[in-house]
Amino acid sequence: MGGGAAGRGQRALFEDGDVAQAAGGELVGDSAGGRRVTGVALTDGRALPADIVVVGIGAVPNTGWLAGSPLAVRDGVLCDDGCVTSLPQVVAVGDVARVGGVRAEHRTSATAQPRIAVRNLLSGRTVEHARPLPYFWSDQYGSRIQFAGRRRKGDTVRIVEGSPQEGRFLAHYECDGVTTAALAVDMPRPFTRVRRELARADGLTTAVAGAESTVGVG
Repeated sequence: MGGGAAGRGQRALFEDGDVAQAAGGELVGDSAGGRRVTGVALTDGRALPADIVVVGIGAVPNTGWLAGSPLAVRDGVLCDDGCVTSLPQVVAVGDVARVGGVRAEHRTSATAQPRIAVRNLLSGRTVEHARPLPYFWSDQYGSRIQFAGRRRKGDTVRIVEGSPQEGRFLAHYECDGVTTAALAVDMPRPFTRVRRELARADGLTTAVAGAESTVGVG
């Protein structure tokens, strides 16, 4: 999630919590002594001892019950930018909804999308779009990590407040001088400020893109 000084700052946070990180290799298997796992093997040849292995495999949307229905389903229920499915009288929200090509597995999908979905459902067509700014937070080892925005490959990272050495900082991800995302560790107020700025800019970009699409500007 990080990059540059921001990534090193996050790594230091985990190291201070006595967590060793093994980067640069992928998991290829495990070793077992009897019925208990004793370690894991990485593609770079390393073997790491382990008593317990927790594997994050992601989530699969539960759409099996929709098999055979006229709804378009592919890694979730396919929707336009307003949560409207392939059937105009049906809307979908939450983790199972692939809105505008993106399925966001976050509680904000379930809290922010319904209002927009209901408005479009009552209007009989898509009159409002759901494109909230991506955001998440996590408490790790006594520190709060917060991230918001749409970080893209190639964005540069700049520390604007605090420093990784202090254990608290705010970092901006930038492209051509424009802030695209922000990462903070124990900087709640500065982060909230930049998150609001990103949301305003993101909303303006969405509105302009929608207007251009309406008038056929390519």
